[in-house]
This record gives sequence, structure tokens and C-alpha cells, in this order.
Amino acid sequence: MLHTARATHKLNSKFRGKSRKRVAKMSNPETMAVLKRFETTDQVVLRRDARLLPKVIADVWRECFTHLDLYEFQQQLPGDSLLSFLRKMRRHFVSVEFRSELLQEQLNLLDRSGIAELPLVRDCVIRCDSNGTENATQWPLHTLPKFFKYLTQLQMHMPVHVGFIEHFKLLKSLTLHNVVSKEALSAIWTGCKALKRLQLLGPGHPNTIGISKCLELRELTLNVASFNASSAFELLQMSQLQFIELQQKSESVETVSEAICLVLRQRALDVHGIQLHGYRPEQVDWLLKMQLNRCSHLKSLVISDSLFHGLDMQSLGTLPVLRHVTFWQCFDLRDSQVLHFAKACPHLRQLRLLDCRHLTSKMLYELCEWRCGIKRTSQPLELDLGNCQQLREEFEKHFLLQSSLVLVQSKQKHHPPQPLVQFHFLRPVIKQ
Repeated sequence: MLHTARATHKLNSKFRGKSRKRVAKMSNPETMAVLKRFETTDQVVLRRDARLLPKVIADVWRECFTHLDLYEFQQQLPGDSLLSFLRKMRRHFVSVEFRSELLQEQLNLLDRSGIAELPLVRDCVIRCDSNGTENATQWPLHTLPKFFKYLTQLQMHMPVHVGFIEHFKLLKSLTLHNVVSKEALSAIWTGCKALKRLQLLGPGHPNTIGISKCLELRELTLNVASFNASSAFELLQMSQLQFIELQQKSESVETVSEAICLVLRQRALDVHGIQLHGYRPEQVDWLLKMQLNRCSHLKSLVISDSLFHGLDMQSLGTLPVLRHVTFWQCFDLRDSQVLHFAKACPHLRQLRLLDCRHLTSKMLYELCEWRCGIKRTSQPLELDLGNCQQLREEFEKHFLLQSSLVLVQSKQKHHPPQPLVQFHFLRPVIKQ
């Protein structure tokens, strides 16, 4: 009897222990709150595949959270939950975003998570609040290269007064939206040997002396004010440059005109594309002064938000290889100017006339008559009339049966936010 009582007591104790453990496991309020959000059918699926749940959740994280915005995650995940998430995902983030005013705090967060580096991150953005000034803290920037050894793209919205960017040895694309010191730029020229794309978009006049050390640089964007006679000489000697963009902020039209002349004077022979956005000189003959006929390889020309002041396009001369022309929001462009410009381009293949309000159906008839007079072997001229419903309807009524013009419609892009000039170059000039 004593043996039986002891056995019964032991069994009851074991049962009560298991019951207490079961109750303890099921009484987690956070887990229960999450589970209650699911329908019963979903809860059954979770119960059935409970052992696979950690792996499934990890897979979902890897698919949905390749971008690490530390500010957003700080708002969503409290305390240890964020640290655990960062530890699990450290090898799967491919891009990261910081706030300049919280930079030190966010870097400390990575340290507390036990993260020494984020090995797959290739893209980093450091944003600045609306009150970001010259006094933004700089010393946390020195820590960044330790975390991102394989970084290839960097955007900085905060001022940069110290050297640290040069330690990103694989950096290919760099965009600086704020003030940059001469010392920081000099370090970039010396250290960023793989740099291919550089945008200097901040205020002031960034010092580009020494930029020719960036032997791999292919694309450059900077303010017109930074592109003067002294700086332009070194820049235009960089034969590997294939794209230059000059942004106009508060500079005068004369400054822009001088910059255009500097480029065409030195690189006219290998220019193959020009875009002019918001370029509005007061002179009637501004297009003639560019002497585009010097550009023997010019194949593409885009002019938008500009005025022609009744310019006689017959004075342009011949543009022998120009194939693609766009006039966009040129509100004073007339029918006769379009015809004479087209006649100056014997190999013209595409003509885009987007939101040019003074054009009429007369222009269509004149273009058709001109193209019909060209030898039959020539290709039809592709004509893009954008959203001009009146001209499109006129074309569809009277020009569908002819073969000299063909109506096309390409996707219309938005205007750039500010006036600018772009030059595309054919290929690196081979020095003999």
C-alpha cells in the first residue's frame, strides 16, 4: 500500500509539474496577443508547422527587409527586440539609411547588437533634418568605413568637413548634397580610385583641383558656378569622362553660356548628346552661337523650357549626323522653325515635339511634303507629338496612308527640378 501511495503521489506531482509548465508557456501575453489577430484556420496552420516557424520568419525577414532604415526600426521595435532583429539580419541587409542628427546613437545601437560589420551593404544614405547646418557632428563619420567595407554607393545630405570617404576603397558612386570642405575633396581624389560617378550638389563652389586623379570617373554633376575657366581645363582633359551635367541655381544665364562654350571649345569633336533644360538667354541668336555644326558626332539634342525669339533656323548650317531631336515646352517655337531645323538634319530619324503650343497642322503638311521629296530609300521620320490631341487627330485623319512620316508616342518624362545642361560624350578619347 505504501509503495502504491508513493507511486501515485509521484505521478500526480509529475502531472502537476507538466501542467504548470504548459500554463507558463501559454500565458505569454505578447504571444497570445499576436495569435489572436489570426483567424482560426491560420492558427491551425501555425500550430501544425510550429517547428518550421523560426526558419519561415527568417526567410520572410530576408525577403522583406533588405533595406535597413534604423530610424524606422527604432520606432517599430522596442529595446531588445530591435537588437535581436539586427543580429539575425546583419548578413542580409544590402542597403542602410542613417539620420545625421542621430548618427552616433544609431552607430552605438549597432555596437550593442554585437555587429562589427554589415558585409552585404552596398548602398548607404545619410539624411539630414531640415535644420541641418554647418555644425553637424562630424566625428561619428570616421566609424562608418569599419561597418561597410564593401560599400559601392554613398549619399550624404549632411555637410562633410572631414576625411573619411576615401576609406571606402570600392566606392563607385558618390552624391554629396551639402557643403564639402577642400580637405575632404582632396582626400576623395586621392583615395577613391574606383569612383565612376560623382555628384556635387551642395551650395558654394566645391574645389575640384586634383579631380583628374580619379582615373575611373565617367559621370560628373556639379554647379555651373564651379565650372569656370580654371577648373574646366582640368575636367575637360579627363578623356574618360562620358557625361557632364551642369546645374544652374542662382547663376546668371551668361555664366551658363560661358560654361557651354568652354565644353564645346574643348570637347566638341566627341560630344554625341546635348540636353538644355530651362536655358533662356535673351539673345535671339543663342543657338547659332553654340555652333553645333562643330560637333561632328552629335546624334541627340534635347531643348526644353527654352525660347527662340523668332530665330531663323536656316542659319544653323548642316547638322550631318543628328538623328534624335526633342523640343519640349518651347512655347514660342513656330511651324517654320521646326521645318527649317529638320531640313538642317539630313539623317534625322526621330522628331519629338512635346507641349509646344504654337505648332499647327501646317507644320505636319510641310514636313510631309519635305520628306516626300527625299529619295525613296530614306526611312520614314518618326514623329512624337506627345499629348497634343489636336495635332494627333489631324495626323490620324490625313497622314496615315503616307509613308514619309510615322506617328509614335514614347513615355514622357518629368522636367528636372531646376535648369541644367548635360553633355554626353562618345567614348574616351585615345591619345596618340
